[in-house]
Amino acid sequence: MDHREYLVRHGLLGDIGRFRATEPLTLGRGCRVVVRGPHGAQMGEIVRPAGKGGPGFGGELLRAAGPDDEARHARLSARARDLLTRGNALKAGVEFLDAEIFLDGGHAALLHVCPPGTDLSAVRRSLEQESGLVLTLHDLTRTVVEPAGGCGDCGSGGGCSTGGCSTGGGCSTGSCGSAKPAEVKEYFAELRGQMERRVPLL
Repeated sequence: MDHREYLVRHGLLGDIGRFRATEPLTLGRGCRVVVRGPHGAQMGEIVRPAGKGGPGFGGELLRAAGPDDEARHARLSARARDLLTRGNALKAGVEFLDAEIFLDGGHAALLHVCPPGTDLSAVRRSLEQESGLVLTLHDLTRTVVEPAGGCGDCGSGGGCSTGGCSTGGGCSTGSCGSAKPAEVKEYFAELRGQMERRVPLL
């Protein structure tokens, strides 16, 4: 059956949002798609057609992902791994846990943990200059975005593109309030392991 709205899993933490296509589409669970949210286009995975209630509006469902989309995503994923390695090599009192470069090739998101009050403005500027990307930083130990330059700074791109801020203001790590960096790292490692072990659904 054709549908215009689908629930799509997307982003570094596997957030689920409601995405709308301009024309009805027939997409099965697990189908790879290209979606566009507030901060750009990225790959996603169909969960199911959207019904009443559920997650808020996340953006546009552009198309089912084709070979060109998959190839571009693979290339950008390799660049994202390099960006992650470079960020951690700076030894700036912050640990970057994962990175994603959006399909426009000009914007990226980085997940990190760091002590409260850590100033990441110089780190962000350095990485942006080296990579040519506009970076959005997400502190997984906090749920409130601090002013520019603080540990929770979402970067010069503004807003949060992969955490709870873009999907209705929820908590990006699944629970409200602050958490210790070690706790977040353990939770994130477990989450990433589950995602990597997940068998594509038919």
